[in-house]
Amino acid sequence: MRMTRLLISACILVPFLLAGCATPPPAPQSAASAPRPGVCAPVSPACPQPVKTVSTPAENLAPPPPGHLVRTDFSQLPHWDSGLSPATWNAFLESCTRLSQDAPWTSLCQQATALGPFDALTMRRFFEHSFDPWQILNPDESPQGLITGYYEPLLQGSLTRTAVYRFPLYGPPPDLLTIDLGDLAPDLKGRHLRGRLVGNRVVPYFSRAEIDLEDGPLTGHELLWVDNPVKLFFLQIQGSGVVQLRDGRRLHVGYADQNGHPFRSIARYLMEQGQLSLAQASMQGIEAWARSHPQD
Repeated sequence: MRMTRLLISACILVPFLLAGCATPPPAPQSAASAPRPGVCAPVSPACPQPVKTVSTPAENLAPPPPGHLVRTDFSQLPHWDSGLSPATWNAFLESCTRLSQDAPWTSLCQQATALGPFDALTMRRFFEHSFDPWQILNPDESPQGLITGYYEPLLQGSLTRTAVYRFPLYGPPPDLLTIDLGDLAPDLKGRHLRGRLVGNRVVPYFSRAEIDLEDGPLTGHELLWVDNPVKLFFLQIQGSGVVQLRDGRRLHVGYADQNGHPFRSIARYLMEQGQLSLAQASMQGIEAWARSHPQD
């Protein structure tokens, strides 16, 4: 699978902007610049003595207790008797293309591949014979919790523009400048600006609206074209994804750069406009809104 770098335009780079534009912690004060206790006027009551605070070093703070695993049974899994589907099985077989390269998985994946077309009963027996389920509990033994994960969106695309594949995914343009502010002022270390040269001045780089114009400034820097602008939008938010070409090949695209404009949450904007409720402000809710408002 080829790895292709992409430029993420405008202001949809949540993971990267949080890291790249976070305000750096204040530098520790020296003894000369530290605040001094106030001085009492003769007519006022005696001032209390300054309270000396002692900070606990971060390395001495105990980490939160981890959850723990408890062995359980497949019969305890919700919907186990009816939850397996062809999509579930195909996802496992797809995982085996990578997992089978590790010795503990080689034989197991070979067995799975040899089972043939999907059959729910056969698949359940395969998992029950090959795996042991474990339940994750909180330190207080409660089972409720939140598990987060990372996913890579899968888009359909083409290396050439067509009537169907007409939404471009760009590579980084050569005129995009990255200025390390730490080179100018040590207290700005880790802060960066993006821009472009106009004459002898550095000006902000093109906005997303400018980049998305029909003959925009990035024309000629397309890596490939996709068929769904909403999925392309979420790929840009994620920072990486997979594009499947018409011949079945898959290209892995990853974050390369951004234009330096601040991130603005589309979910928050749609809620402020009364277009979505808080319960609808999910990826699925935004996708549904975009499909029903193609002109917006």
